[in-house]
Amino acid sequence: MDATIIIRREQDLYDLWMRAASPGLALSAVTGERVVVIAPGRRNDGAGPDFLGAVLLIDGRMVCGAVEMHLRESDWFAHGHQHDPAYDGVILHLLAELPSAPALPIPTLAADALRGAMAVASAIDPVNPAAVDDPHALITDLAWARFLRRGIEILRAEPDRPSGDRIGRALLRRLFDALGYAANRRAMGEMIELLLADASLPACRTFEDIAARVLAASGLPRERLAAAGSHLIPASRLDALLARGAPSRHAPEWRRDTRPANAPERRVWGAAHLLAAILCEGLFERLLEALRRRSFDGAVAAVMAAAGGFVGKGRGREIIVNALLPVGLAHGVVAGDGPLVEGSCILYRDAPSLDRNRLVRAVESRYLRGAALRGGFHQQGAVEFYQRYLSPDKRTLSFIAEDASSRSVDGQTDGPFSRRYHSQS
Repeated sequence: MDATIIIRREQDLYDLWMRAASPGLALSAVTGERVVVIAPGRRNDGAGPDFLGAVLLIDGRMVCGAVEMHLRESDWFAHGHQHDPAYDGVILHLLAELPSAPALPIPTLAADALRGAMAVASAIDPVNPAAVDDPHALITDLAWARFLRRGIEILRAEPDRPSGDRIGRALLRRLFDALGYAANRRAMGEMIELLLADASLPACRTFEDIAARVLAASGLPRERLAAAGSHLIPASRLDALLARGAPSRHAPEWRRDTRPANAPERRVWGAAHLLAAILCEGLFERLLEALRRRSFDGAVAAVMAAAGGFVGKGRGREIIVNALLPVGLAHGVVAGDGPLVEGSCILYRDAPSLDRNRLVRAVESRYLRGAALRGGFHQQGAVEFYQRYLSPDKRTLSFIAEDASSRSVDGQTDGPFSRRYHSQS
C-alpha cells in the first residue's frame, strides 16, 4: 500500500491506520484538536469499535479508548452506533469522506491526513525483517508500555501524600537509581530512602547542608569521598563539610568492581550536587520547561551542569530517559499540563541512543540477528522485552506488564511473537 491508495471500503481504512498511525505521529483533526498517537490500539475482530485500547494525546491530554472508522460520518448513524453503549468509549473517528460540518462530538480525522503522513519517514526500523516475524512492532509496543507503566507507578505511589510531594519524591528515587548504574543501584536506592526519611532535608537551603547529609548517608570512607571531591572544593571547606554529617548506622553496601568513572564516591558526589540543585536552585522546574520546549539536549545539558562534573553526556541521557521523562509525564497528567505531557512523550519517542547494556545486547543477539537497535526508545522496548520474557520478575512490573509475562519465549507457545505480531502478507 502507498500514500496514493484510493479508499473504497472500511478495510482500506483499517490497513491505513495500522500502517500510518505509528507512535509519536502528530495530526490535526478536522474538528480542531491536535492528536498525537501514543499507541494505535489493536484490531477488534469481534463486535464493537474497529480498534480497541488506543492511547492518544488529544490537545495534550492523554486519552485511552477506541478508534472507529467509516467511509462517511452518516454511516455512524446508519449502523446504529448512537444507540450502542459499546461505542461510548470511542475517542477518535477516522473518515474517508468528510462532512461539511461533523455532527459527532468526537475528534474526527481525515484519511487524507494519514495518507500524507505515510510519505514522512517514520521511526527508524532497527531490525532485519528476516530475523523474526515482526519484532519491531512488539518492541515498539513494549517501549510505550514501559513508559506508561512508569508514569502510572508514579501516580499510584504514596497516595496519602500531596501530589506535588509524590512527584518530587519519585524524581529523587529515579534520579538516584539512574546514578547507581547496574552495580550500585541498590545502594543508591537505600541512600535516597535514608535521605527521604530525614524530615529536615526539605528545609536545607545550602549546598553544604545537603551535601553533608548525602555524604554521611552513603557511609563511604571519608578519605575516598575527600579524594573524589578535592578537585572542586578547597581542602578546608571539604574537611568541614565531611565532618558535619554523622555516618549512617545503616550504611549501604557498595560494590567497587566498576570503572573509575563509575566509582561509588563519584556517584555520591554527583547525587549531592543534583539534589542541591533540585532543592535550592530550581533545577526541576528548568528541566520541566525543557520538556515543554521538547529540548532533549537542553535537559541533558542542565543535568550535566548541575552535577558538578560528575555526570557525563551518556549518563545524562540515561537520567533524562529513565528518571525525568516518566516524572514529566506523571506531573503533566496531575497538573493538566498538556505541553508537558506531549513534550515528555515526544522526547521519549525521539530519544537518542543510550549505552547498550547487556539486556539490550541479549535481545539483539537472540531475536534481531545481532542488528543494533538505534534510539533510546527502541532500546527501552528491548529492556522491557528482556524483563518480561527472558528474565521475568513480576515484582518489578505493575499491572500494565502482566498481560503476557508468563508466555514462553522459545516458540513452545505463542510467546511474545503472538499472532498479532506476525507479518501481514
